[in-house]
Amino acid sequence: MKRASAIQHSRRLNHALRLLRQAAPAPGAARRLARAHGIGERQAYRYIALAKKQAAPVPVPEARAVFSVKLPGGLVARVRRAARRGSRRGAVSEWVAGALQAALSAKSGHA
Repeated sequence: MKRASAIQHSRRLNHALRLLRQAAPAPGAARRLARAHGIGERQAYRYIALAKKQAAPVPVPEARAVFSVKLPGGLVARVRRAARRGSRRGAVSEWVAGALQAALSAKSGHA
């Protein structure tokens, strides 16, 4: 079975939290969650258990899009090295996204 994406996980966890806040008992909440998201009840119970530990809803990450650019080979190599040093497990996309966010924030004067 395929793992839930970060977006699916956040939405399911937040839904479980809403159900618990409505004072729904765990078995009923799990059934409702399972039906609403097309998952098994066992997995729904896992989301309910996680939601019980949450004080507030978790942010739902923005969907990712592919964005291709052509860069000089030397720059690509430097970016890959920097990503390996500064990002978890060398995720180039994460490193580039952070660098672009920082550059755009600096350009617009927002921190």
